[in-house]
Amino acid sequence: MKKLIRYSMLPLAVASAGCIDLDLNDEQDNDTQDNIAPVVSLHGESTVYLAVGDDFQDPGASAYDDVDGDISIEISGMVDTDTDGTYTITYLAVDSAGNQTSVTRTVVVESVIVDQTPPTIELNGDASVTLEVGDIYTDQGAIAFDDTDSDINVVVTGEVDTTTAGTYILTYTAKDLAGNETSVVRTIYVEAPDEMPASDDAFLFHSENDASFSFEFWGDTWGTGTVYTDQPTDDTYARALEISKSDSWGSVIAWGNTAENSIDISLHTHAKFKVKTDSFDAVQVFVQSATQAESKVTYNLTSGEPLDNGWIEMAVPLPDFSDMTWFALDFMGDAGTTILMSDLYFTIMEVVDENELDVAAPAPPMLAEDEAIVLYSDSLVLDSYIGVWRADWWNAPMYQEIDINGDYLAKYTITDGGIEGELQA
Repeated sequence: MKKLIRYSMLPLAVASAGCIDLDLNDEQDNDTQDNIAPVVSLHGESTVYLAVGDDFQDPGASAYDDVDGDISIEISGMVDTDTDGTYTITYLAVDSAGNQTSVTRTVVVESVIVDQTPPTIELNGDASVTLEVGDIYTDQGAIAFDDTDSDINVVVTGEVDTTTAGTYILTYTAKDLAGNETSVVRTIYVEAPDEMPASDDAFLFHSENDASFSFEFWGDTWGTGTVYTDQPTDDTYARALEISKSDSWGSVIAWGNTAENSIDISLHTHAKFKVKTDSFDAVQVFVQSATQAESKVTYNLTSGEPLDNGWIEMAVPLPDFSDMTWFALDFMGDAGTTILMSDLYFTIMEVVDENELDVAAPAPPMLAEDEAIVLYSDSLVLDSYIGVWRADWWNAPMYQEIDINGDYLAKYTITDGGIEGELQA
């Protein structure tokens, strides 16, 4: 819209307290003649920038004369805010003696330039990162630049799970005030450690060796409220956990995977770990399988091997699982007390078979109702006589079927820590 701004001379403000006789022939006339022009002061900036279509409100100006005081201003000029260009507004002030002063304001009307250029993003660090399972990943972020806007935020989306092997994408997005958007990505490869040779030990949590397996759930407490820290006050071993007994049913520390990521531990015979405590007396060892019944056995800590530094090393048998999903330790002690645990790994130990058979077992005899067969020979192909009653009860006997030189045994083991479990025919 065109805005033509014109102003007429406003009446002068003249204050008079009475009549004054002027003697035009006074010799003093030349000495009192007013030759000083008024002073004009702009309100607002002397140069104003507008976009085409903006509304312009002239902030005006004021004038002051040393004789007349405040005097009126005549404003002239035109500003067409519908058309780009440079416009001038003039502010003129004239005092009663005819002295005059003018100042100008420049109004620049510009066509709006549409910002269609998106920001640019620079990653801090590499666009591709390779880690091993168990490593700690700290993102280095990114910065954004825009040709119009100065401060541009970068929003990061995506997650990196270093406990699980896989490829992870982090996306960095920036948007300027005009709505232009751009994104870049960083790719993080989390790789499982090389598979260990069959004869090697397999480490879960160890001071001198990296983890041999990838676990989706590391240090889980199975909802027991167990509290632990990996920065204990005892620094005997480089890696150790200080586990505090909760008021709940156990003091559990567990490592686990879903069934599709189960682990073959069939080549290992025992789990070893070190403990140190003044108040705990036993540990229950859980080993779970994707397809087989859970192994759950209790061991007195006194059955471990005392070490010179005050710690005890436990060695407990492992079930023959080719698809282990969970391994857990439940330490038994009083609420509010603590136990230290370190250097948990699976190993291969020589097993001395004390049940070597010299001769084949005879055919089973007729049984009374209160009798049960615990050993059976090659005359039986199934364990038709023995069952474990409620094998899911706490510390039920460990059951194994054994074939020694063609002779068969059904073996039930109750450890020194066992206090429950029954057999039935």
